[in-house]
Amino acid sequence: MAMMRVLALAVALLVMGVDECLAQPPSTQPPTRVTQRPRKPHDPKCDRLPAAAADAHDPVVSAPPSTRPAISEAPAPGAVTVPAPTMTTPPVQGCADDADLPKAMIKFQREHPDVVRTFMRMNTTLPGWTLRTDTIIDGSGIAGGIAYRHEVTEERASFDMMGMLSINAYYLVTAGMTYARPSDQRLVFHAAVRHESFPKEDFFGIGRNTLAADHTEYWRQAFDSVGGVTFSPTHTLHVTGTAGVLDVRMLSGIGGKPSTEERFSAVDVPGLHPGTWTNYLHGGAGIDIDRTDDLMFPKGGRYRGSFTRYRGIGDTNGLFSRVDIDIRQYLAMPYAENQVIATRALLMSVAAQDPSAVPFYFLPRLGGATTLRSYDTSRLTDRDALAVNVEYRVRLNRLQVLGLVGLGDVAPALGDLRPSKFHTATGAGLRFQAGGTFLPGVDVAHGSEGWAAIVRLGHAF
Repeated sequence: MAMMRVLALAVALLVMGVDECLAQPPSTQPPTRVTQRPRKPHDPKCDRLPAAAADAHDPVVSAPPSTRPAISEAPAPGAVTVPAPTMTTPPVQGCADDADLPKAMIKFQREHPDVVRTFMRMNTTLPGWTLRTDTIIDGSGIAGGIAYRHEVTEERASFDMMGMLSINAYYLVTAGMTYARPSDQRLVFHAAVRHESFPKEDFFGIGRNTLAADHTEYWRQAFDSVGGVTFSPTHTLHVTGTAGVLDVRMLSGIGGKPSTEERFSAVDVPGLHPGTWTNYLHGGAGIDIDRTDDLMFPKGGRYRGSFTRYRGIGDTNGLFSRVDIDIRQYLAMPYAENQVIATRALLMSVAAQDPSAVPFYFLPRLGGATTLRSYDTSRLTDRDALAVNVEYRVRLNRLQVLGLVGLGDVAPALGDLRPSKFHTATGAGLRFQAGGTFLPGVDVAHGSEGWAAIVRLGHAF
């Protein structure tokens, strides 16, 4: 009942609107022009740390580009990731604006500056040891971990490693090197190794008409060794090319649902061979145009696309490719800068002459915390998928309230995607900015298969 009252208040605020321009909370990007509250006298104890690098938009922000999640929150193994991390993190100095904090929090900040400083380093790409808290992949649940960055040569090369473990026993381990040419740091070379283990991946079958009663689980493991180069002609444009070797397999699920091979056959579901490693050469290219201004309450736009080609090696046959396109636009309301309409269009497609050559865990999927939020994770799977999300966000100091709508469909071919067949999800959510890169929140959404509540760290997009 208490949650419903909070959501009712959030919806009321969304409808009424709040025209007052409130103070910009601490940000990892240059602030937009908003009315600022008067600052208190400078206190060295609350000097703000250098901001996170621009690549903190992605869940795993400490690693080189080849070790971060791909464009999709349920990416195919080995998919191209962009952009490369910036080699320098411009400092943003000054005393934090704590006028909106409770007195108890202000007192704690001044009495325990080391604890606050450790918290503010969370999820940044700063040198040394830093904490991680986020999700590893859509469906993993909240994860925590630790990362380390060592700058081999100042502003030119760095070594990164990271490990994360989620509440659902998902884990990810990465290590890699990043090197920028001394004469032209627009060109960045990177190489990395990545091991992931996802023991409770969801699968309902292939197609838009699958049944919720056919919910199964499988375990996916992968080792990826990859290298690449990223060219950044401007600070907003990144073009990346990668190539590598991928080893991946599925195992029987260990959750409370039936294992996938118990309900489906390899004839209907390609790649359903528990315990068998499949090996691929993969290569591709990606582009990222990022014109957003703030990680916590972005305005502007971000446009990403990637193409990845897979070729089986050894006993693995098959040749196929995957395309991911992610278009995001954050439109500031003309009458109130603390209100934004956030939109996202996500298109994923897999192409192959022989559809049986594409293992099912490489296929696009919809459902979960980032696309159709009232549906189970990976509720819909097929060779092509289209999702559209819209949120109306209102920032009230450190609190954000939002209304959300999600639409999506899957099909065996792009021409078979139909707006009339779209699955829908509607709801509302709350976010609270607790630090420069820490945005916990909750969403509640409803669709044709019922209600869902999602605890999250960060925006859905």
